[in-house]
Amino acid sequence: MQRRVLLQAAAGAATALWLASRPAAHAADADAGPWTAEALRAHADARVRALAHAILAPNPQNLQPWRVEFADAARILVRCAPDRRLSVSDLPDRQLTVGFGAFVELYVLALQAEGHAVRVEAFPEGEAWPLLDGRPLALLHLSPATPVRDPLLDAVLQRHTNRTPFDRAGTPGPERLRELVAVARRPERVFWNLEPERAARIRDITLRAWDAEMQEFAPTRDEVARYTRIGDAAIAAAPWGPAMPDAVLAKAPGPVSEASLSDPASAVFQANRRNYRAAVESGDAHLWIASAQYDRIGMFDAGRDWVRLHLQATRMGLAMQPHSQALHDFAAILPYVRELHAALGVPEPARVQMLGRVGVAAQVNPSPREPAQAHLERA
Repeated sequence: MQRRVLLQAAAGAATALWLASRPAAHAADADAGPWTAEALRAHADARVRALAHAILAPNPQNLQPWRVEFADAARILVRCAPDRRLSVSDLPDRQLTVGFGAFVELYVLALQAEGHAVRVEAFPEGEAWPLLDGRPLALLHLSPATPVRDPLLDAVLQRHTNRTPFDRAGTPGPERLRELVAVARRPERVFWNLEPERAARIRDITLRAWDAEMQEFAPTRDEVARYTRIGDAAIAAAPWGPAMPDAVLAKAPGPVSEASLSDPASAVFQANRRNYRAAVESGDAHLWIASAQYDRIGMFDAGRDWVRLHLQATRMGLAMQPHSQALHDFAAILPYVRELHAALGVPEPARVQMLGRVGVAAQVNPSPREPAQAHLERA
């Protein structure tokens, strides 16, 4: 939803570094975690049951920055946790805002299934610049209604970002891509490509941008390494951020630590790079979402559509992975941003907010999640 810097472990060419294990259950929380259909139905409050769906949204580096306040029975405020941001790679909080759009869209779908009509008021106190602040990103207005379950919601537990190489023989054709795009709220802002020359340009720009961001610019790789949870115990203690479970550590080509993850000379880093490149190079079909201009609402709406596309892809037996490396906003990446916009035919002032590959791949495990109530603030 991904819009994130991705490292991958050397656990085989098809094994992603951030394959996540289920952290230990949080017994103090009534919902007991978001990993089963039973857990999604566990809480007495329908707003919390719906929240347990919303926290499964894609978000940058799995930061899970959502903070929710039940202002009263008919209003839900959504804010950003001030300590959950990428201060280097996502300085204006663009990716974070996209992730909030995905979160709100899942929340809306789940609330509708619980018998609420929902009106989303985005940025009710204005768009925050240059960073998100204490103002709400969204205010959800609820009113009683007949329950309506969108079929997209049925894919929420199976939707996972897939960072493994795709089976190029299973690349979806035009009809399937049109079926995929049809679920978008704003399909006129969603584009796809199957033309080989343009696909090769997308791959090339993405890979060079990753090298610029991760090999050549220490602050970004240090930031990712700092957030990474290394080992099952660390994941259980803090089930947010990129995760390396014990099963992945056992297959790593060398010692895994914050230092080795951020050292371009280490065997771990180089294996990550090789596996990341193998994944990107297997992409022949790409989707992207462009907003009319560079503003918060364009970012937010892109996130709402990205998660809808990903849910539909899951229902269709397809996998998706975002490519955010050439979309970042810091100085070292801006030349790639311009190059990518030219390759995709997106002129200013429009802005590509999301780009990714779509195809066929083996199922992957879910990323760790904090329990729903960890995101709930009291009025």
